[in-house]
Amino acid sequence: MRPHEPEQSLLGYGGVLVFILGALAFNGLCGTFISNVGSYFNPEVSTLFAEAQEVNSWTPNKSLLGNLWPVIVAPISEELTYRVGILGALLTFFRKPQAIMLSSLVFALAHLQVYSPVVVVSTFVMGLLLAITYTMLGLRAAIMLHFLNNSQELWQPWISGGHYSTVAYVLLMFAALLAFLYQLVRHRRLVLG
Repeated sequence: MRPHEPEQSLLGYGGVLVFILGALAFNGLCGTFISNVGSYFNPEVSTLFAEAQEVNSWTPNKSLLGNLWPVIVAPISEELTYRVGILGALLTFFRKPQAIMLSSLVFALAHLQVYSPVVVVSTFVMGLLLAITYTMLGLRAAIMLHFLNNSQELWQPWISGGHYSTVAYVLLMFAALLAFLYQLVRHRRLVLG
């Protein structure tokens, strides 16, 4: 057990799943907000966000490794690197909020080679959510959130296929978002130190 990771989850398996879905919904809202605000000042921002989504999409033009990397390999390797390694090291020198912010900044800056700077702002938000998930719920939960985020191109069309399923998806994600925010406020001492 790593000293900066919780010994056991505060929430049961269902609670962890709802927390992860809520974090995913929060990240989606932030990404949409950043995209819309950015598009107001520069219409090309929407195109940059669309191109960023294509990086994680499954396409026959990519090799098997090229398709699996963002969905399976990246969540595991990046969580071990940025949460266990970098966040863990920063926690020995900084208080938890500062360590979370710095590790998220490093995570976002590392993605500059893949995404445009405006998209990296959204990546920073995802880094914050991953670090918070890691400090509250542990490594497995952070990997699961990262996996679900990177694999959205695969599962989102399946869930939101028709009109009623789109409504159900939005309601589910809204409920998960509320549960996520509630748990975040309820257990804020775990994040704020």
